[in-house]
Amino acid sequence: MLKLKTVLKRPGHPWVYSNELVSMPQFQGFCPLYDTKDRFVAHGWMNYRALIAFRIGSRDPQDIDHDALVRRSLERAIALRAGMQGSYRLVFGESDRLPGLVIDRYSYENSVVHVVQLHTYASELMLPIVREVLGEPMIVRRDIGVRELEGMAKKETEVFGELPKGPFFVMHDERELMAFESDLVSGQKTGFFLDQAAAIAQFGRLARKLPFEHVRVLDLCTHVGQWSAHLAKFLDRSITCIAVDSSASALEYAALNIERQLAPLRERGHQAELQCIQHDVMRLDELKIPPCDIVIIDPPSFIKSKKNIVTGLKGYEKVNALAVKKLSPQGLFATCSCSRHVSGDEFYALLGRAALPIAWIGQSMQARDHFVLSSFPESRYLKVAFGVRCDS
Repeated sequence: MLKLKTVLKRPGHPWVYSNELVSMPQFQGFCPLYDTKDRFVAHGWMNYRALIAFRIGSRDPQDIDHDALVRRSLERAIALRAGMQGSYRLVFGESDRLPGLVIDRYSYENSVVHVVQLHTYASELMLPIVREVLGEPMIVRRDIGVRELEGMAKKETEVFGELPKGPFFVMHDERELMAFESDLVSGQKTGFFLDQAAAIAQFGRLARKLPFEHVRVLDLCTHVGQWSAHLAKFLDRSITCIAVDSSASALEYAALNIERQLAPLRERGHQAELQCIQHDVMRLDELKIPPCDIVIIDPPSFIKSKKNIVTGLKGYEKVNALAVKKLSPQGLFATCSCSRHVSGDEFYALLGRAALPIAWIGQSMQARDHFVLSSFPESRYLKVAFGVRCDS
């Protein structure tokens, strides 16, 4: 019998740590959890190899059938996103009661591709039901570093079925579909950052109000050019996009995606230029770039675990200070952190310590398909701040 040592410190939270259990049986699988008085607490997944030893799937004592529980939770996740258009996150792990399972749904012209990430031992057990319900084509990725915390090795990506050719589609400004291409098989994370949809739309509406006839955009850690491509469509005027990333392969997709939005601008008589630069943003001071009217910095997570918090926070401070130096007076600034180990308060505090000459005018978070649970603060991981440069 798997039992708690004491009352859970965070009631409603889906994680139980190994030091909260009476003992650590050498077990991996689906089982019930009981309290100190042998009363039922939850059904979930035990993994003796992980610090998070038990992940809760249901608090209903009747949910003893693993496959039925997974199927019902998956069907609930699909129903909650009914009516969403384009590409979006279909399953967001613990927020959908499927701990460690992440599924993105990519919408193509005549097909849908599901990209499945298996972060936990629990998610490995869920995969047969996922494949049965969602079918093919499907990409299953086990190349995520967090698997090592579960005592699992990274593995090569599997592709089931034939992947469609051409671009997939995402929503632009919640009004129309927009085409993108990316490496969904081996690109960073799931190959595309669907979580930034709300932030980009909010920032794009601010950018649209800029008084400049020709706007210079510096897109740092551009990945596949998502921010710049959307901004080109929002601004609908002459524009110069400078896309910077450390990955040459990502920049190839960035050039394709941004150029797809610049071409119509040229057809309407606007000037539209693109520069793609492979460079480490931590050495941004080495790049000779004239001041830009818009600067976006969307770096990868600098804090993968709590032991990296101090150095990670310093990294965020440094990269933001470097980015702002490239921003022209009264220019727009957007900065992001996707680390769940940094709270919103900590993020804004580090921006204060960086002493940026910025007046903050807005903030955002992950898109609505990435649900946030009040009982699971870690589910609110993306922090985005918008500001205007205002030197004294």
